[in-house]
Amino acid sequence: MVATSLSQARSSVFRFGRPPNHREPREVPNLAEILSPYFGEPEPAPQAKRPSVAPIASDAELIDKARKAKNGSKFSALFDGDASCYGSQSEADLALCNALAFWCGPDPERIDRMFRSSGLFRAKWERADYARATIDEALAGRVDFYEERAAGRSRPRAKRREAEPSDDGFRLEPHDLGELLAREPEPLRYLHEPYLPVARRVWGFGATESAKSMYASWVAAKVTHEGGTVVYISEENPLDEDVRRLRRLRPVVERFRFVSGSGLDLSLEEHVDALIALCQGADLCVLDTASAVWSGDENDNAAVAALDREVLIPLVKGTGATVLVLDHTGHPQIRVNA
Repeated sequence: MVATSLSQARSSVFRFGRPPNHREPREVPNLAEILSPYFGEPEPAPQAKRPSVAPIASDAELIDKARKAKNGSKFSALFDGDASCYGSQSEADLALCNALAFWCGPDPERIDRMFRSSGLFRAKWERADYARATIDEALAGRVDFYEERAAGRSRPRAKRREAEPSDDGFRLEPHDLGELLAREPEPLRYLHEPYLPVARRVWGFGATESAKSMYASWVAAKVTHEGGTVVYISEENPLDEDVRRLRRLRPVVERFRFVSGSGLDLSLEEHVDALIALCQGADLCVLDTASAVWSGDENDNAAVAALDREVLIPLVKGTGATVLVLDHTGHPQIRVNA
């Protein structure tokens, strides 16, 4: 098995089987010693803070301003509940949140409140993990907001026209580097080192008969014996084969939620909601395999990115579980970004 990962990565990929031209490992230089002169203890970086400016416009006034902006027709269509220009309802939700993020400023509560008054509001928004993840994505990296000052003027911008929100989520704005450098790095914990970090998306690739399912079943059983809870979705292997394997691995059955032959299709919103509900309280969720639980086009990069954005990320954020997705080799276009 070959693993490729970064210590702070939020997703990782590993491949089952011996790589081509495999050679036994040789002694390698100690990289920590080599790099220590360059990456010693850093000096604390100053943390920049955004000035706090209380908005003087009401929600209704901001909505009116948004409708009258240059892209007001797009905003109005979204706010009034028209998602016909988007591939899914979730994409429309994110587009509206992108627009509201600009008009509301960095105020998640206000974005949530205004979204609830829109025509896109539906029962799924009541699911806290979904609403939070959508708003977080809309605000991530955004530094440009419409802010009204007490004098009734928007923030002055020298030699620059007033910024307008982008309905497609595009924002060419720099991060606050001082704030990023001042953050403490999040410590990485593992369910099973080095392949399964806690609360991350992990893709495991391998050819047929490369023991993908065997590894996943073994590590899932191990997690239950260590006190964890597992959801295992097996949609490709025959049930008898899975049962024979699990009989030998002997997971703690009270902590092993096993699903087989369910017809799960992660292209369907209601199926995603059901999976998130099933994974509440779980430490590990195994999807065996991607092609068996998702009817999307694996040769379409945009579709794979949407699977990650609309299914895997909300699944991790909504449950805190590590998600292990097994798939066959031969799909080099599949890449999952942190």
